[in-house]
Amino acid sequence: MSDIFLPGPFAERDLLGAIVGGEVVAATPATLRGHALRADPQGARVALVAAADEATLGGVARVGPEVAARLGYALAAMAGAAATAAHVMTTTGPATAVVSAARQAPRQAWPATPEPEWRAHLAEVAGEAMSQFGRRPAGEMARLLPGLSYRAIARVRGRAEAAPVRRRWGYAAAVDVEPLAVERPYVRYFSIEEHRLRHR
Repeated sequence: MSDIFLPGPFAERDLLGAIVGGEVVAATPATLRGHALRADPQGARVALVAAADEATLGGVARVGPEVAARLGYALAAMAGAAATAAHVMTTTGPATAVVSAARQAPRQAWPATPEPEWRAHLAEVAGEAMSQFGRRPAGEMARLLPGLSYRAIARVRGRAEAAPVRRRWGYAAAVDVEPLAVERPYVRYFSIEEHRLRHR
């Protein structure tokens, strides 16, 4: 088992769920001193960086090797971070955990209350980034983040729009279509998605 420090939003249910898939992972609240969380509000980059006089809230997750690999991939893909061991303070006392910190990061501090749309967008980016887990090295994801970010925000805004209720053919997607799987065989700046559906 590995103890991994998840900074800020990475310890929250939506983003964590998008990264680990069907696994149920709980993160014990924790504080990492000597580091700060930086973000790009126009994109999907969220990175932990060394900062002597600051501290970052997050959580520590104790996970097996498969989930640890997924978490490491997401942190490297979205934060450009390298993993090292560090001391953290959890609600149950001091602990040593794997911390993924980047050498370079966006300049803006992680906001105390991020915009809900932007938070939802980060979870969408994580979901698409994780579709490349095992297919593409995490180091290649940095150049793909702008494209992932544009698609993610479009999906978030699309879900927020009211869909037409009345249809001429009496067909309701919510009850007549069952999504089975989504594959992304091509991901660059643009992406191709293959959706498998069951419908009447």
